[in-house]
Amino acid sequence: MRHKFFNIYIDDISQEQLLKQAKPSFIVTMNLEQFFLSQKDDFYKKVLLEADFIVADGISIVLLSKILGISSLSKIPGIDLAKKFIQQSSRIALLGASEEVIEKLKNIFSEKIVFAHHGYFSDSQEQKIIDQIQDSRPDLLLVALGSPRQESLIYRHKSRFPATTLIGVGGSFDIWSERLLRAPKWMRDLNLEWLFRIVQEPNRIFRLLYILYGLIIFFVSNLFDECYKDR
Repeated sequence: MRHKFFNIYIDDISQEQLLKQAKPSFIVTMNLEQFFLSQKDDFYKKVLLEADFIVADGISIVLLSKILGISSLSKIPGIDLAKKFIQQSSRIALLGASEEVIEKLKNIFSEKIVFAHHGYFSDSQEQKIIDQIQDSRPDLLLVALGSPRQESLIYRHKSRFPATTLIGVGGSFDIWSERLLRAPKWMRDLNLEWLFRIVQEPNRIFRLLYILYGLIIFFVSNLFDECYKDR
């Protein structure tokens, strides 16, 4: 079921249902940063509204949904969802991360890889890369360029991939290649994966604080707007 989620949408669907229904499609696994971007960037909001499915990647989105009265929303971590899609796909294209990481992933998923390219390319090179991906005829394209770049790229070119499931996967390539470690299961169960990531990448704390500050301003502004309307 699709619910209104502020000025975008969120899909109340289980991972199992998504794996059955979402081939092919454009899937966004939304975290707090992506939600923040959708509130401050009209183009990025448009990008998300074009997605076939938007699911909650983290606990912060689940908690926000409860404020809106959406009580049954499931957390579907993008890294787990993408791995499930890899397992049931036969032709995979990977775009993003560093050249070293991509080479490792080509070895890990060697039998299924039909295309793989690192994320350090210019705007002028993008079209050639997309042409090469299209020629490889993947049934799954995973893009690890970070937000908003990865979703924006998928949005621009999704019409060229009518038979492909398209997912932006953020830092998943770094974890699969073991350049970074994933939080242990007990931390994931306690919804503390974000803390483990900050320990590995301390500079991310400034990004998180910026997002939290922006969201506070957003919610306070909305509260004042609602109060003004009621007068």
